[in-house]
This record gives sequence, structure tokens and C-alpha cells, in this order.
Amino acid sequence: MKKKLLLLIALFTCASIPYTYAHSEIVGYKIVKKPQRKCWTQTIQPQTRDYTGAVIGGVAGGLLGSQIGGGNARFATTAIGAGTGAMVGNSISRKRNTRTVHKCKMVTTRVRVPIYGNTH
Repeated sequence: MKKKLLLLIALFTCASIPYTYAHSEIVGYKIVKKPQRKCWTQTIQPQTRDYTGAVIGGVAGGLLGSQIGGGNARFATTAIGAGTGAMVGNSISRKRNTRTVHKCKMVTTRVRVPIYGNTH
């Protein structure tokens, strides 16, 4: 009987403690620095200019254009073929010389973190 009575007293005592003593609320915020790793993929073009593709394309286009045109139009078709061939050759050469790299760096971001305090 005494044990039951002591148990009931203990239960009522714990139940009478206000609910807010067990919980905290936000009393403010602070800014902390959080390091993060940022990664990306980048396509790199060569720094030097290479005209090999343009020259080969221009010569090939000019030869093809001179074969297509006849008479007075031969000069025009040769010029158009050379110009078009040079642009196509340059484009192919640039695409062939590019490379894709994966880069990463550490950056620091600022994060707002709550500060908790008791309400009693």
C-alpha cells in the first residue's frame, strides 16, 4: 500500500511540472561559416589559334567549287566553296582540339543557425 501511495505521489509531482521546462524556444540566431565543395564541368578551348583546319577546308572547298562551276560562274563557285570549306574545316578543327575538364573548389557559405534557450 505504501509503495502504491509513493508511486502516485511521484506521478502527480512529475505531472505538475510545467510543460515548458522540458522544451526550449529560439532566443536568437547566429551566423556560422560552412565550407562546401562546389564542382562543375568546363569545356576548354586551346589558347593558340590553329589555322590548319581552315586552310585544308578552304583548299578542299575551292577545288570542289571549281569542279562544280563552269564558264563565268567558276570563279564565284570556287570562292564560295573555299569560304564554306574554310568555315567547316575551322569548326571541325576547334571541336577536335577542345577538352572537357571537371573542376572543384572549396567555398564558404554563411548559414543562419538558431540559438535555443529555456523558457523558464
